[in-house]
Amino acid sequence: MKELESVLTVFRDSTKCEVTVWEGDAPAPESLNSVASTVTNPIRPDRLPAPESDEAISTNNDQLRVASIRHGRNVFLAVGPCLDGAIPEELYLDLLKPLIVQAYRTKIEVEHTAQE
Repeated sequence: MKELESVLTVFRDSTKCEVTVWEGDAPAPESLNSVASTVTNPIRPDRLPAPESDEAISTNNDQLRVASIRHGRNVFLAVGPCLDGAIPEELYLDLLKPLIVQAYRTKIEVEHTAQE
């Protein structure tokens, strides 16, 4: 997911908000593993939206805005904290979600091709 981290870094440089893509079990935030991030030790969300939800939630005292990425796995996108202390805009998640989905599609296609 190095290409995805490059895109996330450009996003962070433009918006001044950190970004992390997590995988794990929705009811258990402690199960999350960071798969792509703009920060070495990302802040783990203290709660997660339902995997089937299209709604983003604010977590960690409004430092993070978290959304489920609907792609057959438990993937979550967290934006924040922002360097200016602002609450991350929901628009940021709307912008990034399709990029995350495409990165996972590409990953699956590559894995499938390698198995053939």
